[in-house]
Amino acid sequence: MTTPKTYTPEVFDQMFDRLSKASERIAKDVEDQIRQLDRRIKSFLDRGEKATDRLVETVDKELRDQVVTLRREVEHLARRVAEFSPMKKAPANKTAAKPSARLTPAKRVVATQVPVKQAPAKKTAAKKTPAKKTAANKTAAKKTPVTRAVATRAA
Repeated sequence: MTTPKTYTPEVFDQMFDRLSKASERIAKDVEDQIRQLDRRIKSFLDRGEKATDRLVETVDKELRDQVVTLRREVEHLARRVAEFSPMKKAPANKTAAKPSARLTPAKRVVATQVPVKQAPAKKTAAKKTPAKKTAANKTAAKKTPVTRAVATRAA
């Protein structure tokens, strides 16, 4: 049989010293790891901010370019529309209808006495046959008493 070991206070002190040195080393290593993690986190955040800033700048530049391009296209289209739109022409009988204030009274009388030729009456287009009525059209096509009265007077 083996005899049980007896621990003296010196042995306890040595073990306590070893444990405290080991715990100090572990605490120091943990602090170092925490500092390294902080540095990594900061570097990731900085990289993310830089990437975000670059992305925002790129999107901003693209949007500005597109706005400039759209403005140019709108201006170009406006010029094209202006080319094709008919010019507003003054009516031929404008002086006959409204005598100018610069005319002397005698000339105004002559200008107002000129007979104005009227354009021949326009022919009305042939009436189209009504489309087949659906349920939605039937409710919309119902006339109120007021519209019936107006329609009968016009006929």
